[in-house]
Amino acid sequence: YILLQNNMVKLITINKIKIGRQPHTDSTIKDVKYVLGANVSEDNKTYDGVTYTHKLSSRGDGQITTCTIKFNCTKTTNIRILLLSSSEPNYDFIGAGPLDDNTTTLNSNWCRSNYSMSSSGPQGKRTVTYNNVGIGNHFIRVVYAKDSSGSYYSDCGWFKFEYEETVISRQFSLI
Repeated sequence: YILLQNNMVKLITINKIKIGRQPHTDSTIKDVKYVLGANVSEDNKTYDGVTYTHKLSSRGDGQITTCTIKFNCTKTTNIRILLLSSSEPNYDFIGAGPLDDNTTTLNSNWCRSNYSMSSSGPQGKRTVTYNNVGIGNHFIRVVYAKDSSGSYYSDCGWFKFEYEETVISRQFSLI
């Protein structure tokens, strides 16, 4: 969109959010694949107006459940993973790992240390954002990590994958 203000023409930034449930055919993200580990399912849960699309359930005390989201960016974009937990607060977590990182051990201790990338508690919510994800193939691992004891609430978590297309703002002077 173009806005004329004080003899300046300004192109306004437009963000369109896309939901990553099915493979995409548009120009920003394509070939989205969910590699479902044990106890991971396509199970919608709506909470506070957001529909989370995948559920990770506990496999037992001290266990980790993993889902890897693989996707191809055809242009730079921002990615968001929306997390929702139903777990023992500060002990059991749903978390989204670093972009394209297959070496980090994602467990309860990692989630507790990287709390900005995880959620815990009976209705814990968190949005993990990956800014300026470049062109090419990428992946993000989402985990549900249960500590060594105790069962509280549903002992599970849900997530939703989103991305946005961004048009960069620019200003031009009128002559």
